[in-house]
Amino acid sequence: MKRLKAFIIFLLGLTIGALIAVGIYFLTVSDVAWNEYIETKLIPNAVLALSVVSSLCVAAFPLVKKIQNSVTNFNQATDDVNATVKNDRIVLAKLDTYEQRLEALIFELQTLKSDVSETVAPIEEKVNNIEKVVHIGFCNCEELVKKGYAREIERVGKKDEE
Repeated sequence: MKRLKAFIIFLLGLTIGALIAVGIYFLTVSDVAWNEYIETKLIPNAVLALSVVSSLCVAAFPLVKKIQNSVTNFNQATDDVNATVKNDRIVLAKLDTYEQRLEALIFELQTLKSDVSETVAPIEEKVNNIEKVVHIGFCNCEELVKKGYAREIERVGKKDEE
């Protein structure tokens, strides 16, 4: 912004200096009615040109400032979008890693489930057999049947009573 202002001031100074140099040249070279020419044409046109240029500068500075702010905001938004894209790539890579690990864990759990099922099935069968053997053993003992202990033992086995 400072460079633009300095450039415009330099340009205005250069223009005014050139006009003064041309005016002095024409004043010294010929016998033209310079006084009338300067008063009627040159000064009004110079004032008009300077006022137009200064009006344009005054009107342009806020616009230039707004444009610079917009460019700054746009660059910041671009940086934010680029950072978001970079983070998304990192997150997607991590998600792929976690997905692979999760699939491996699922496979391990399925294997473990089938192993447990294969291990528990024979144990369940053996427990049922032991229960039948105990039932037969206690029910065929006359002393336990007469005293009622066989019935108590059967109740404990069926209802898990103490």
